[in-house]
Amino acid sequence: MKYILSFSFLFLLVSSCQFSGVDKIPDDKTSSDDTNNTRKGEPQPKKKVELAITDTLKIEKGIVIMYRKYGVGNQVKTNDVVLVDYACKLEDGKVFDTNEKMQKPVPFMVGWSLQTPGWDIVFPYLKEGDEVEVYLPADMARGKKGIPNLVPPNSPNIISLKIDKIIQADYEKEGVKTYVINRGKETEKLKPNQEILIDYFANSKSFPRYDNSFKNGKPYQMTIGAKNNLAGLNIGLENAQLGDKLWIVIPPKKAFGSEGYLNYVKPNESVFFDLRVLKVLEK
Repeated sequence: MKYILSFSFLFLLVSSCQFSGVDKIPDDKTSSDDTNNTRKGEPQPKKKVELAITDTLKIEKGIVIMYRKYGVGNQVKTNDVVLVDYACKLEDGKVFDTNEKMQKPVPFMVGWSLQTPGWDIVFPYLKEGDEVEVYLPADMARGKKGIPNLVPPNSPNIISLKIDKIIQADYEKEGVKTYVINRGKETEKLKPNQEILIDYFANSKSFPRYDNSFKNGKPYQMTIGAKNNLAGLNIGLENAQLGDKLWIVIPPKKAFGSEGYLNYVKPNESVFFDLRVLKVLEK
């Protein structure tokens, strides 16, 4: 098989989360010890103000959406890339994953299993500007396995979500959409026929993360514009720079078309690359 994706099977990582590492949100409550140790005249740390829950919506699979604020923006749809603030918690309030320390919203692509199953179900019920708490039953969260030392098996999750906005692709050509998640420091664009090293995850909706560069313990080497690459991948890299982290969504005609790819990509199914350009190799 002549395509870049013709590799052996590799199953998902233990966690499908594409977000930042685990940070705990500070508790809003200040202990008496903390109060006593604060010197007079020192500025007090700002407390996080949490809006009250005003409405509740029960949806499919036992999921419950609790609204703190209704947004007035566009409805979120499957395949949208949405900037969000989030915190994943256990029922006792313990936070095991959040983007808080990044101090900026993070992207999430709806419908591609980038998180636990409940996430993809919830987002099409939300709008830009919504602030919600979401109850996910265990089978819509981390399931029977949980996460060792973080999430016990069969634990429901509570997800705090703020929908900042839906973002558009930075580049779109022939149906291929490229999102620049992080721009590299190098300003010169990559050129055709350059040899580069990339790390990547390749996804289809029917088989998330069906392939990646990490299985061999080293980055993948490819030639930009080569005929043995997926046509859509060549298009998606046309405006890339060294160091870029990109999300590239490739329609079927520029991916595997009506043939599909083994059991990983169904006929006429799109694919999605999450990749980083690591290095340009000198000839």
